[in-house]
Amino acid sequence: MGVGGGLGLSSYQKILEKYSNATFSTVWEEGVFVQELIVEESV
Repeated sequence: MGVGGGLGLSSYQKILEKYSNATFSTVWEEGVFVQELIVEESV
């Protein structure tokens, strides 16, 4: 992990693996990556 790096991507991937009702998007905005994680309620 580099300077200023974090655990966000690793945590994000673990959530996606664990929950089949999770979706995601990743975009590049104004010089930074923005990740959106949506977990739908299970019925």
